[in-house]
Amino acid sequence: MRLIKLYSNHETFNTVNFNETGLTLIIGSKTNQGSTYNGVGKSLIVELLHFCLGSNKNNEFEKKIPQWEFSLDFSINNERHVVSRNTSTQGVVYLDHVEMKLAALNSWFEDRLFSIPDGISGLTYRSLMPKFLRRGLKQYVDPRDTGDFSEYDMLVRNAFLFGIYVELIAKNEAIAT
Repeated sequence: MRLIKLYSNHETFNTVNFNETGLTLIIGSKTNQGSTYNGVGKSLIVELLHFCLGSNKNNEFEKKIPQWEFSLDFSINNERHVVSRNTSTQGVVYLDHVEMKLAALNSWFEDRLFSIPDGISGLTYRSLMPKFLRRGLKQYVDPRDTGDFSEYDMLVRNAFLFGIYVELIAKNEAIAT
């Protein structure tokens, strides 16, 4: 998946254009008033990416920016798509301008981005996203922390991404519990 741009239906939101090749790093500039990098929108961009990519409902968005719609242009295998989601109707998304439920969007992404074997608990498209798109201070500074809920979750998700046979991990976890 290649992210292309993140934008909104409100002109006050500055469109974020992602690099066409290589990595895109989101960094902040120091302000003239101080020496802080806080408040320039880095964490908000990460949250908006998660939002457009099918995260759970964000109550703060609904409360603080009602009726804002965010869209993310992206490509998978050189095929361009757009996903849009409104902060006031978060259970509904639009993929390529077609309305669908959030669960359907997540299934769509899972089918195209990961070949997840059946029956592996804790292994889904949404559980793998924090491995690539980190949120929150702890995840920014600790490479081991990606919001995994248990040692098993961390092991099975990392093993999957490294191409390791996760069925054996899941079998051993089932025996242990």
